[in-house]
Amino acid sequence: MSTGSPDPASVTTVAELARQLTLLRLTAPRPSPADEPLTLRELSQITGVARSTLGNAESGRILPGARVVHAYVSGCGVPEADRAQWAEARLRVACDQPRRQAHAGRTTRRMTPPALPPTTIDRLRPAEAADYLELLSPSVRAIYLTAMDQTAAARCLSAGMMPYRAAEGLDGMDAPSAARLLEAEELQMAVEHLQLMKPAAATSALAAMPAETAAKLLIRMPLKGAAALLAGLPAERTTALLAAGMLPSSWAVEFLLSFDHERAKATLAALSASRATELLSVMPADLASGLLVGLPPEQAQEVLAAMPAQAAATLVAEASDEATVGLLSELTARQAGALLAEMPAERAARIVREMTGDRRDAVLAAMPPAQGLRQALLDLRAGLRTSSDVMQVPARDMEVSRRIQNWAGRASR
Repeated sequence: MSTGSPDPASVTTVAELARQLTLLRLTAPRPSPADEPLTLRELSQITGVARSTLGNAESGRILPGARVVHAYVSGCGVPEADRAQWAEARLRVACDQPRRQAHAGRTTRRMTPPALPPTTIDRLRPAEAADYLELLSPSVRAIYLTAMDQTAAARCLSAGMMPYRAAEGLDGMDAPSAARLLEAEELQMAVEHLQLMKPAAATSALAAMPAETAAKLLIRMPLKGAAALLAGLPAERTTALLAAGMLPSSWAVEFLLSFDHERAKATLAALSASRATELLSVMPADLASGLLVGLPPEQAQEVLAAMPAQAAATLVAEASDEATVGLLSELTARQAGALLAEMPAERAARIVREMTGDRRDAVLAAMPPAQGLRQALLDLRAGLRTSSDVMQVPARDMEVSRRIQNWAGRASR
């Protein structure tokens, strides 16, 4: 750390004022010579000034207000008679700053603290290490966080470093290193930092960590932000998170529905039939139906077969007659019959009509007798036979009428 005595008379720029203020804090009198230097957190408690405001005063980027400088130097133990020197130093910078900005066309640069090896940072108290790292540029901060002992780096991020500073450092790290550091942090701090990271860096870190850890972070975030990050992950990673049951079904459904329709269908199709059934069962019926008809036929059959007949009937109720016939074609006759028995009679009758002859016979034979369906089928038969010229009735409809009559007769006995 810096050595020597602070010299407010030497200050001419914002960066120099920041440097001298930092030196003043680090050399401030302590109760015991063995005590660590005064930290920003402690100074904030003494002065009542926000830690972030004090940190800005030391950043070398922002000229602190006169009241902030007065509180800062008072908290560092400067005698009242000497505080005027610091006020004059701040005023000197304030008067000179417009001229310097006009000449340079830019603001003064961030102060650069003396370089310390990462092993030295590891040995500092977490709060002191955080104070040091906050003075570094984001790219250099990232280098330090990568090189430091992982446990020490995690404690540093959680010890009071301003969250956006921590996120800047994480943004600059490679994805595996950032993922490991987030894993080592306290869970809630990791969630906060993940939300402040750039989306590309955050999704890369999520993709590099174990799926179980990623799931724990995502479910503690606001749903909209978590869904945005999940949507940015590679498809195979998204599938892994949704497939393993690490996300509650309600959250998994919300994530799935946040995708565009094509990606949602592809993701659902990549899941096991049991997991797809679980998610479709708690999804609004109209949305679930649209996804169900997009599944491969074998998987759709497994999903419907795994559901209670009543739940499956509710699901296919939103599908078109043509799509429903296609879905039922993959079921056994008994399964299809049980599902039809749960449908409104008129719709079930229409579906039966669309089936091929042998399939229709098998399904009708497997269906439990139901008076409402019997009447609907008889009404459908009567409609098929109503014509001014029976020769104009299509042969297929005549065959449907005959088979319906056979089933209706069996059901009436």
